[in-house]
This record gives sequence, structure tokens and C-alpha cells, in this order.
Amino acid sequence: MKTHLTLAILFVLLSSCTSNEKQAPQLPKIRSKKEVKHNIAKSEELPEVNSMQLRKTFSKLIITYPSDSASLTRFYFRTFPAETTERMQKHIKRISKLLAHQTINQYREVANDLKPLTEEIAKTNQITKKQALQFVDLYTIYDNLTGEALFSQLFTEEENHSLIRKSIQIIANSSVSDTTYISALIQLKTSIRTNVELAEQLHEFTVQAIQNNVSGFIKMYSIRPEEERDQFARHTMLWDETAPELISIFEQMKEKSNQPADQELLTELLQRISYSYAETSDR
Repeated sequence: MKTHLTLAILFVLLSSCTSNEKQAPQLPKIRSKKEVKHNIAKSEELPEVNSMQLRKTFSKLIITYPSDSASLTRFYFRTFPAETTERMQKHIKRISKLLAHQTINQYREVANDLKPLTEEIAKTNQITKKQALQFVDLYTIYDNLTGEALFSQLFTEEENHSLIRKSIQIIANSSVSDTTYISALIQLKTSIRTNVELAEQLHEFTVQAIQNNVSGFIKMYSIRPEEERDQFARHTMLWDETAPELISIFEQMKEKSNQPADQELLTELLQRISYSYAETSDR
């Protein structure tokens, strides 16, 4: 009976992959077997699943994250079907992490707070340091879990631009007043794993933020220990190339400075940037 019910759950998910895309996101919650069974469809062939353990684990997953049932089904049974025992075990391990209390709590926090936060930032066209750090924390979790086929309905494609990218642009603009905003963008840039397009754009946003507060960035560089300075200097680069305008600013500051220590620091920074670019070009 349990086996039939589990297969029936998968059945309704496959038939709803298209229709569920535009529904409002729901927070993780536990649905009774009676509720799930009530929504069973009868129009599409079931995927072939040979592992009872995988079926049971996946059933718990889509009951926990009902809003993402369609994207989860697609991910585990269409995009990456469990065709081998090794793949099945990897799926089970991956799903088990999503069912952990920590992940569920993170999902709830993002589902509750991220969109309202970006809406407020976009509406007021300004952001506090606390909001910037909160945005980075929430979006990092969001990016990580979208790589697990979750949050399929939290933001539309238009909102990704009007809310997410606008919030990041406002962070970059705000760096003129405090280096916290530069740090926030650096942290976000090094944390993004799923949204490749945004990861590339974050290099541009970070360079903009540095240009808005060059003196602040140089101070940030100066307090870094020797072993961290090469990596920190890379944040002045646009993906795999240098930022000419920013380099020019550093060179002008070096020429105008009357302080040997500042000149030495800027010379070192420029050398590290040049080395990083050469290293990137040789790859």
C-alpha cells in the first residue's frame, strides 16, 4: 500500500510540472497522506524508480517542500535520473541533507524575509549596513538551495532584475559612505555557486563599489595579512581582466602621494594586480 501511494505521489508530480510553475511559494509543511492521495492524477506514465529507499526519501522531500514538487521531480527523475546504484545513493544522501532541520529552517527564513527585504530596498532606493549584510546572508542561502531545485517560484525572472540586481546595485552605490558595503559584495561574490550570470556581474558591481571608495578599499587592503593580499587584490578585477579605470586611479594616487609608505603600499597593490592578471591570462 505504501509503495502504491509513493508511486502515486510521483505520478501527480510529473503531471503537474508545468501547471505548478506559477503558483505562489509555500513554506515547508507536513501534509497527510490523505491530502497527497486526494490530488493524484491519472494521465502520465510514472518514472522508473528501482530503489524503495529512494522512493521513500523523495516522498518525504516533496511533502516537506510542496511548492517545489515539480522542480524537484524534474531534477531527480528527468535531469539526473537514478540509473545506477551509485547515483541512487548520492540522491538519497543529497535529499537527506535537504530534510535536515537546519536546511528547513534556512528555507523558511529565506522564504519569509528575502523578498520583503529586496522590495523595501528597491522601493526606498537605499540600504543600511545591517540590511546589506542580511541580504548577503539570505541570498547566499537562496543561491545554494536553488542549486538543489528549491525556491523555484520565489522570484520571477523580472523580479530577479527589478529586486535582486537592483538591491545589489544599491549596495555598490552605498559603498561611498562605508567599506561595509564593499565587504558585503566581496562576500556575496565569493559565495555564489548556482547563478553563474550573477556571479559574473558581481565582479562589475564590486569594482564599482571600490571605485566609489578607493581610499577605503586601500585601507582594507593594508590591514590584510601578507598571505591574504594576493587574493584580496583580485577583487579589483573584472572576471578575468583588469579594470583600467580603477588601475588608473591607483596610479594617480601613487603619483600624487607624498607619503613613502602609501607609495610603497600602492606599488605593491598594483604589482599584485598585474601578477593576478598575468596568472589568469596564462590559464
